Amino acid sequence: MSLDRDRGLAYLKSQLASGNKVPSQGNIFVSLKDEDKQKAVPLIRQLVNLGYELYATRGTSTMLYNEGIKTRAVFRISRGRPNLLDLIHDKEVQWIVNTTESIRSESSENACVLI
Repeated sequence: MSLDRDRGLAYLKSQLASGNKVPSQGNIFVSLKDEDKQKAVPLIRQLVNLGYELYATRGTSTMLYNEGIKTRAVFRISRGRPNLLDLIHDKEVQWIVNTTESIRSESSENACVLI
């Protein structure tokens, strides 16, 4: 945990203090609940401009495509393969950004995870 007036800086400080390194390159997996999708577009666009490549679930991938952002679509874990577990197993993603509709809809809470 960390404190800062800026939420992003607080998050960065917490990750650095815990020894997690924010990846400077690689692939990011993105799966966003509907209410977060439009708010996330500018941030995701910045990540792409920094050189990250994206994997996303179908709904998120479609929304990003409509915004002119290229992704590689994968299935939700419960819907088929390839999915996030395959990407983790194959060391294809270095960062996971996931917000869910409800805790019951996925096996994890809203999360941003560094691998």
